[in-house]
Amino acid sequence: MYPDLNLKENVIHGTKDRPIHALHFSTADESFFVPNHWHGYIEILLIRRGIYECSINLETQILHAGDICILNRGDLHQIKNLETDCCHDALLFEPEILLFAYSDAWNTTILQPFLHHALLIKNVISNDHPAHAPLHSLIDLLLRTALEEGNRWYEQSKLRLLELMILLEQYQCLTSAESARSDMEIKKIDRYKQIVSYMEHHYQE
Repeated sequence: MYPDLNLKENVIHGTKDRPIHALHFSTADESFFVPNHWHGYIEILLIRRGIYECSINLETQILHAGDICILNRGDLHQIKNLETDCCHDALLFEPEILLFAYSDAWNTTILQPFLHHALLIKNVISNDHPAHAPLHSLIDLLLRTALEEGNRWYEQSKLRLLELMILLEQYQCLTSAESARSDMEIKKIDRYKQIVSYMEHHYQE
């Protein structure tokens, strides 16, 4: 459904052999703004400093220092800083790297549904959420490992991403796509993608 729509980001992150990419953003005296887009990979944001406004599927979220924001495949999103001195890290990865050749219970009940957009991760995990402390600790380590790209950083990152999925399931931060969004909400988001993409395409002409 969603891959047929536009506003898709076509940037390739990481490489074919290592499809994980970590990025660091700091806005000491300048603005930061990424307009509405979506992509087929997963994006994890960790707010290090400042306040951001993030629109996810046309709903506005305010992110503070320490907050975790996880964007599922196909999530329409944009982000901008609300203060001049802001800093955040981002991790982008292809979810297929989590799969196993052996189809065990974890693969069939968690990873495969997640890969096929039947399971969604809770978008924002704030400081007061029960899962925040263990998730923050793990994501902070994951980001530092991927940013430094030291010895065996990719293999370590894959293992920590699997541990992340375990924590998300343990703290009930995974929900079915059907319960997360109604058909009307999905159609509204899809219509927005189509309309804005059409306008941008014809404006350039």
